[in-house]
Amino acid sequence: MLGNTVYSHILELIEKKLFNLEFYRVQMPKGHKKAIEDAFDLLPNFQSLPSNEKTHWQTIMKAKYRWFQPDKILLRKSQRVFTAYLIVRGIVECKMDTMPIYYRSGNIVGIDALFSQNVTEHGTYFVSGGLLEAYSIDAGLLDQFLNDGNLAPSIYREIALHLLSNKYQAGLKLNRLQLRLLVHERAKFYWKQSEISIQLKENQRLFILAGNVIHL
Repeated sequence: MLGNTVYSHILELIEKKLFNLEFYRVQMPKGHKKAIEDAFDLLPNFQSLPSNEKTHWQTIMKAKYRWFQPDKILLRKSQRVFTAYLIVRGIVECKMDTMPIYYRSGNIVGIDALFSQNVTEHGTYFVSGGLLEAYSIDAGLLDQFLNDGNLAPSIYREIALHLLSNKYQAGLKLNRLQLRLLVHERAKFYWKQSEISIQLKENQRLFILAGNVIHL
């Protein structure tokens, strides 16, 4: 029987190997100043948008584009968050307790604390291994995302995943992949609708991320 330390180490090695297979490390050629590909086109959040909306967001996001060196700390534990980071290419690692968590393209690290405003960061996030290509997201840009009917559902799901992972994962006894599946299957998004009736069974509970519900 494997000890907890050995088991955790094996899980970490497996997760790192999976990331290495699925996402190549970003390597900047010597003297090369521009991204090898258009970073914006790699983001799943924007790929399904109509061309005019995609162009609109691409213009806005251009000024938010950033490169980070290996081991660069993006967010520190117990500090207020004023900027989150939407990962394009590369890996961000967060160490909470003994088991590290890895974030990849499409994840927005720090988004839960940026959204809540009244909580501090749950862990320290840093660039793992190669270079990181990302977009910086401040409160104003996040507000624009959440007020866009096409983008809001995916952004709210990302916030929900981070909140559940950082605050409730131990109580739920689910790993990160199971939490992601839970959010994907159960999350409901109601945009500018009122008088919506939500029926819960006796053993069900409602996790409200934003908005208000009246219990009758």
